[in-house]
Amino acid sequence: MAKFRRINTTVPQRTLGSRKVQAPTHAIYLRMSFLAMERRRRQVEVDNMQARLVLLRKRISVIDKELETLIATVGIPTPPVKGSSLPPGLAIRY
Repeated sequence: MAKFRRINTTVPQRTLGSRKVQAPTHAIYLRMSFLAMERRRRQVEVDNMQARLVLLRKRISVIDKELETLIATVGIPTPPVKGSSLPPGLAIRY
């Protein structure tokens, strides 16, 4: 059989009268449920951000295509990509 190690905690194992201290199960349950709800909230936030990023990427591609068609109709050369011709100190970073 495997030996179980005792976990060091700040909760005393026995009271001053040498009675065993029981874990506050209700407090543990409340903390577990709070953490589960917070985890779910954070997961919903991540899902919403990912969906928003997909929409933003689609919109950026639509904008790029429209710019390309407008530039092609006017007949001007394509503008340089941002950051490629700028010195390292002047590059725009977000």
